[in-house]
Amino acid sequence: MPENAKVQLKWVYTPTDFFEEKETTLLPDYEHTIENGEVTVSMDLNEYQSLPGTQEQLHNLLIGIFRGAALVSQKPFTLKAGGQETIYPDGRRDVSLQIDSAVIKMTAGTIDIIVKDQNGQVIADSKQERLNKRRRLSILSAKYRDNDPVVESILSSFEKSLNNPETALVHLYEIRDALAKKFSGEAIAKRELGISSSKWSRLGRLANDEPLNQGRHNGVHIGALRDATNSELEEARNIAIEMVVAYLEYLKTHPPRLP
Repeated sequence: MPENAKVQLKWVYTPTDFFEEKETTLLPDYEHTIENGEVTVSMDLNEYQSLPGTQEQLHNLLIGIFRGAALVSQKPFTLKAGGQETIYPDGRRDVSLQIDSAVIKMTAGTIDIIVKDQNGQVIADSKQERLNKRRRLSILSAKYRDNDPVVESILSSFEKSLNNPETALVHLYEIRDALAKKFSGEAIAKRELGISSSKWSRLGRLANDEPLNQGRHNGVHIGALRDATNSELEEARNIAIEMVVAYLEYLKTHPPRLP
């Protein structure tokens, strides 16, 4: 049976270390690699040509994957189509490029810790735990964001909080607000998601009550406003992440109805 031509669809992303290690399992239905700022999806050319909209569908899945990963990385990201390459059995290659505009805002470093017992066995590996969490949330985000508008809303709000630090608390509060509306009230939302009242209220205070430039009501406070401290922003971000993760986990046992 003659060998078929292959097509490789490509995307580029920043920061290039967004996933830290090579990923090959985040798109279960496709042969792919995600590494060093480039996504490559490989498939048979005949299959690709028989499925209109494949590239758009993959791009949508990748957005979900990257938004899920951002819950762990806590970094802004950019993702843009990089074109495609067709590889023929005789070695001939056709390359097409796609140019999009994109802006990177910031990156951040991470310190990793490995804890071993007295026998030298690893009992805690912060990097591996982070990688596993990132993969899990990437897959859940890609799986649910098309079928549940709340997932799309809260992932989008978190991404906006990273891309727009001057209004970070506004967007983080949007997550709490969206979940309260989803469950028809704060009490049910907290119960179903396992979010403590203290954390729920703390995010509200940071976003609404403190005289912060990044808050929702900075125009109604009397007196000087101040910038939120790094610890306040980190606290708010971590509470919002806990809410998003809790909702993604909730959907595993309460799957959204397909349209």
